[in-house]
Amino acid sequence: MRIAIVGCGYVADFYMETLRNHPVLELVAACDTDPQRRGAFSAHYGVRMYEDVHSLLQHSDAELVLNLTDPRSHYAVSRACLEAGRHLYSEKPLTMEYESALELVQLAESRGLSISGAPSNVLSEAAEGVRQALAGGAAGVVRAVFAEMSVGSVLAKNFRSWRSASGASWPFVDEFELGDVVEHSGYCLALLADLFGPIKRVQSFNAVCYPDKPGGQQLKRPGPDLAIAALEFCSGVVARLTCDSVATRSDRSLHIVGDKGTLTVEDIWRYDAPVYFTPLEADGDTLPRRLRRRFFREADRLVRYLLPGQRWTGQRVPVPATKGHLTRYARMDYARGPAQQAEAIRAGRRPRVSAELLLHVTEIALAMRFPDKFPSPHLVRSILADWPFRVAVARYLPRPELCRVDPLERVA
Repeated sequence: MRIAIVGCGYVADFYMETLRNHPVLELVAACDTDPQRRGAFSAHYGVRMYEDVHSLLQHSDAELVLNLTDPRSHYAVSRACLEAGRHLYSEKPLTMEYESALELVQLAESRGLSISGAPSNVLSEAAEGVRQALAGGAAGVVRAVFAEMSVGSVLAKNFRSWRSASGASWPFVDEFELGDVVEHSGYCLALLADLFGPIKRVQSFNAVCYPDKPGGQQLKRPGPDLAIAALEFCSGVVARLTCDSVATRSDRSLHIVGDKGTLTVEDIWRYDAPVYFTPLEADGDTLPRRLRRRFFREADRLVRYLLPGQRWTGQRVPVPATKGHLTRYARMDYARGPAQQAEAIRAGRRPRVSAELLLHVTEIALAMRFPDKFPSPHLVRSILADWPFRVAVARYLPRPELCRVDPLERVA
């Protein structure tokens, strides 16, 4: 499928790095409003460049457009693509307002067009390993989930020197103004909704721990660098999501707690991340058993000391072999999402990361980011009428009969 890229900044190079994994995609055009970025991107990749999205849509024959602009430009660019009859793949979030995101989804549906988008870690090998373990009943009935999305203390790093392969600077002004929820929470939210279905209620708190971020006059108002949300799923599962860029050590782990034990994904950014299962301690509190638990705790500490990269211990869960090249930055295949969408379009079906899922994730992320605009707890308006993993996981959900709920019934 012929594709085009709109926005040739920092993240665009990660898509280009993994484009070679997917021969189904053919890049025919790109555009950026910055002349310097157009020149650098064209020189590095040899792609035909345009000054803006309207020129690209008028003169290129791209069938699928990747909107990789900054989040505040997503709506205008995405709407132009859909009005031009092009399928759309959008970086996260879909838009910065729920109403405009809903408008895009309805526009695409009315014109028979496909919308998909980031993040695509739902398609990772680690996510597939978790799905297989859950469907096999490894954890039993799921009761709670603890999701961490801490990227570490960015301010302690030399972020001004970060450059992509074609020379784009890391957009720290956008990152600091929008905050970690907008930039990073989608990785957790999309995967959780794919696994456990629609979220019906979200209660959140956020804060700006470092108000005096670098940026000078460029930085108008810093966004929250710490956010905590409690999520209640229609299926009865509950989750706590922490998203920040202030902790000293990065932690992007996911812990799924069930009746039989805990499934842990070491790093949801890594498509090839290991997955562990730790059985529930069901034995009594006799002295021999306390000594046994102490022994294993100390052994665990020793393993982590001797192997610094080993974050978790337990029984390794089988994970499919990684397919293709992954970026060095985060061990992800950014182009896998557009490739899966292209295959779905050709087959006449919805992509795994559907417009419905993107709208759902966008609403929840915005509720976390703007608690002044959304009442807390926020009753989620968007729904997932169905999701691909529902049948396989239903027997291991606390209330599977509530997985498909009309929004009016949900509010009641």
